[in-house]
Amino acid sequence: MNDPGSRRLVWALGLGVAVLFAYALFQDSRRPIVRAGLGAVRFLARPTVALACLALALLPRAMVPLTWNEAPDEAPSIVFVLLDSVRLDDVGWGGSERPTTPRLDALARRGVAFHQAVSQAPWTKPSVATLLTGLTPSHHGATGRFSALAEGHRTLAEAFTSAGWRTFAASSNPNVTRLFGFDQGFTGFYERVGAPAEELIEEARKALHPGEPSERPFFLYLHLNDAHYPYDPPAVSRTATGELKVRGRFNRSGRYPLLDGATETAFRTGGGSSFSAEDVEAMRLAYDEEILYLDDQVGALVERLLAVRDDVLVVIVSDHGEEFLEHGDLGHGHSLYDELVRVPLQVAWSDGLGERLRLTPGTHGGQVRSMDLTPTLLEIAGIPGPLGSPPPMGESLLPLLRGEGRRATAVPPTEAADEIGLGAEDRLAFSETDYLGSPLSGPPGPLRGLRTPRAKLVISDPWFEPTAGRTWLFDLAADPGERVNLASRRPALVETMLRTLEASPWLVQRDLRGITEVQLSDEQREGLAALGYVGDDLDALLHTAPSFAPGAVPWVTDGD
Repeated sequence: MNDPGSRRLVWALGLGVAVLFAYALFQDSRRPIVRAGLGAVRFLARPTVALACLALALLPRAMVPLTWNEAPDEAPSIVFVLLDSVRLDDVGWGGSERPTTPRLDALARRGVAFHQAVSQAPWTKPSVATLLTGLTPSHHGATGRFSALAEGHRTLAEAFTSAGWRTFAASSNPNVTRLFGFDQGFTGFYERVGAPAEELIEEARKALHPGEPSERPFFLYLHLNDAHYPYDPPAVSRTATGELKVRGRFNRSGRYPLLDGATETAFRTGGGSSFSAEDVEAMRLAYDEEILYLDDQVGALVERLLAVRDDVLVVIVSDHGEEFLEHGDLGHGHSLYDELVRVPLQVAWSDGLGERLRLTPGTHGGQVRSMDLTPTLLEIAGIPGPLGSPPPMGESLLPLLRGEGRRATAVPPTEAADEIGLGAEDRLAFSETDYLGSPLSGPPGPLRGLRTPRAKLVISDPWFEPTAGRTWLFDLAADPGERVNLASRRPALVETMLRTLEASPWLVQRDLRGITEVQLSDEQREGLAALGYVGDDLDALLHTAPSFAPGAVPWVTDGD
């Protein structure tokens, strides 16, 4: 929590007011049970008893600061920038045909760019929870549309705060809010759904003064939602270095069809007929303009920090990508294809910090995972692993940042590495989604996926009976677009990858119908629905015959 003991105090205050109100209302009652309750209230109202209760309520606030440490000398400041919904191949250094990210490209050249980084989920909440805890979605549990990140998992913010760093977060995504538990550990947390990157960066400047020297290092998390649909880019981007035209830079048609929760649902339930191919192309161009805006805003921030500070390490990553009809659909969350789970990841640093840590600029083509970032940042900061909560499941990228290639040690068995296409520079990657899927692709049900640079296995959750037993296998070397399901043609490879997945700690049996949800107001539900975050319709899934839009890849079952 960003203010230890605050929630307890709020509850205690509310309970105290309620008790006093009840006392005033029932003080003349002669019922024995009521009289006993009034006697207890009079006892608790004695000064010595009241002071003891107050001390007990304040105990967490008094004890937690005593556990905080001083950050070590020359400790790095960490800037963690999350570019929501940005897919790898729409970033310049990731293969974009348009000049979407000139400033990020320049930062990639002076730092490290990871060309095969895999997200552990294809939508925001579970993906970000993985980035902040190092746990896969099934292990941290923030997998439902209205579920929260449990307080029992230690986040990066909690680790940095307790170790003496100043911590601050700013988010414009409705999933990454206090409501869903993402404020835990931050000493400052700013949220405003839909706010532009410029506003969030300014809030961070006011809170941390990151461009100025400081006795204490900081950990800054920026969650920038600008590239998320509805694909409505601003006219210009304004930074201290000037003004950049954004709207109309790539999309010269003058048409800006908007994709939001309602139009996405209409597109999916209407068989994909509500948007034309020209509409989707205009959306893609507008999306790239939003990425250009993010590039200008983030680039200006990072360039200044690296110019004026000698202690900064910057991580820039996306939580997931976006589909534009590659497999017959739009948006995200519904599948584990590469357009959704292969994300840009780059790291930059101050020259002095790079020398102290022996960091080496370059590109890394081996496969890594989002969950590797938590142990990476903890190791760079010199912060030990958590006590009393699960340790991160990834492995530090620091050796790769130093040019010392090393595969993660956890899985798979070495005898299976060559068969499944895992090279010496690669780490086996797992992705999952509890989303039931889109009507345009079956829907396939909750999915679990295992990826190497050469092959990808996707299965429906084996314990979710309505859709269990569905399988996809893709040869990524011969079929990078994931168009042909080879599951029935290469059963031996399916079996090997499935054994590898089952031997990992990632495939977890859970009751997907019993996911705990937080209580939402009507306004909160409407805000989430506007961005496509609505609950799944299990009845519709159970009573709808499978259908596949053009581009969707049908599953294979055991009997096929």
